[in-house]
Amino acid sequence: MAVTLGKEAKQNPILPLPWGGKAVPITGGVTMKLLLILVVLLFVTPVHAQGPARSSEVVKKSTTGICHAPGTTYYNKTKNFTPFKTLDECLKSGGRLPKR
Repeated sequence: MAVTLGKEAKQNPILPLPWGGKAVPITGGVTMKLLLILVVLLFVTPVHAQGPARSSEVVKKSTTGICHAPGTTYYNKTKNFTPFKTLDECLKSGGRLPKR
């Protein structure tokens, strides 16, 4: 989306806020400071994505015979289970994969 700035806007640019708050004028080094803060936050903030399973986590076979591997939808909610080291072990014991 291209925006055309008039003569007055070019002399005193305004940073629009997408959530409808008050606009903040951008002057001098404010732009660079803001950009630097955003870049630092981007690289310093940890990502809480589900990574590979830790070796201490087990595959849980629920009482209904569903094998819940770490990272699956109901893994943390499964309380009554038989633990297995691998998903293959769980499946070979008669378990099945979850539908979601």
